[in-house]
Amino acid sequence: MLSQQENCVMIFKQDSNLNKLLPQTEWLTYRSLWDMLDRYDSVIVKPVVYHDETPIILVHSLGSDQYEVDTGYEQKTIQSKKNLYSFLRKLILDKTAKVNYWVEQWLPLAKLDHRPFHIRVVMQKLSNTPWEITAKLAKLTNYTDSPPSFSSNGSTTISIEKALRNSSLNSELDHIALKTTKLIEKHFPACQKINLDLGLDVYGNLWIIQADFKPENVLFLKLEEVSPVERTKAVT
Repeated sequence: MLSQQENCVMIFKQDSNLNKLLPQTEWLTYRSLWDMLDRYDSVIVKPVVYHDETPIILVHSLGSDQYEVDTGYEQKTIQSKKNLYSFLRKLILDKTAKVNYWVEQWLPLAKLDHRPFHIRVVMQKLSNTPWEITAKLAKLTNYTDSPPSFSSNGSTTISIEKALRNSSLNSELDHIALKTTKLIEKHFPACQKINLDLGLDVYGNLWIIQADFKPENVLFLKLEEVSPVERTKAVT
């Protein structure tokens, strides 16, 4: 059985416009890791199903068969492809022996105060009502090049207005969010609430990171800049 994230990727790839917003992603294998590093120089190694104990790893190719590995907590330089792959497999297996991993194109995310940020959009509907965007926020990570993760640990939440000062970009965000929601609904008609996580790169492009059909929105409890009504809508 496919996981929720695998289903989302397959669904989004059916739409030519949404497919362009997906970072290039492959199953993690020895061959796919080198193919992706040859193509992009920097990649994310991440679990198909994320939880707080699963590591998300950033890998940079430094040239001359040297690689920098960043787990968000420590950095390590490794010599040779073989040693890098062995290190990654051991790191993954020590933490999550039964979790499948992807290798994904790294996105140079836009930053505020030298910290990259990610975007979360919450969409909800009642049984006979249209989808509605009920809340939006941005999360600043504590690391200069942190891998995309929407864990509430060690992060700062800010209003979307602070993160996206360009109003046309905010409109584009809404358009993408509602389009993905309607596409998901075709395949999962019982779904009534979706979190959509997106990245904004340094060139001003929006990217789809993941969608969650069974979300928890504790991040919104930390956001002082939203109204009590908006916060209630986001977490209920």
